Amino acid sequence: MMRAVWNGAVLAEAPSTVRLEGNDYFPQESLHLQYFTDSPTKSVCPWKGLARYYTVVVDGATNTNAAWYYPKPSPLARRIKNHVAFWNGVEIEGEPEGSRASLAQRLPSSFGRKTLMSSTAAAGGGHQTAPRALPMWRIGITSGVTGLLCCVGPTVLAILGILSGATALAWADNLYDHYAWWFRVGGLAALMGLTWLALRRRNQCSIDGVRRWRWRLLGTLGIAVGTYLALYALTTWLGTFAS
Repeated sequence: MMRAVWNGAVLAEAPSTVRLEGNDYFPQESLHLQYFTDSPTKSVCPWKGLARYYTVVVDGATNTNAAWYYPKPSPLARRIKNHVAFWNGVEIEGEPEGSRASLAQRLPSSFGRKTLMSSTAAAGGGHQTAPRALPMWRIGITSGVTGLLCCVGPTVLAILGILSGATALAWADNLYDHYAWWFRVGGLAALMGLTWLALRRRNQCSIDGVRRWRWRLLGTLGIAVGTYLALYALTTWLGTFAS
């Protein structure tokens, strides 16, 4: 039997849960509704949809936005329709009936459990698990290289000895003259796509999540632009030796 427990009270109890992104989603009918009140908080996940929240009150102690659910999840997340997940210090205990619990289910909820950041800062008691840091350098450098791949690619081939310097320069000039903007758009798409994927993996797909990470996001953009400019200067400098 799976249980969600906080402040000594069983908030939900079910034979099994739906496991998604490291979170256990309990059937709506398994909730002990006397502990739940509706919260005005909302958040948006690009692939699951609009999330709503419950505030939990047990013996006078309040855990704001301790549970969330998707009233109308997207088709990709239809498994969690009419299901509720927990965070902010709520412990998940027990094992699913009829199956052996996985290692992730047997670990305390403070280990490896993904958090879902609400659209307003959660207040009250409970322990929040800090999300993993955004991989700023990997995203920025990858995006910057993609944006100037028309020059970087031939340059690398010339350095490896696959192409002569003159051939690489001619190829790079031709690609840059005709397709530079396509590569720049590709770099921008890579930046946006990788950033979205990183935020999704950290359950920060909300307006408040973007606001909280705004300096890291700006830093990622700065790294991407800096990488592009540095590579442009380097390939231009190397081109002087092949001309």
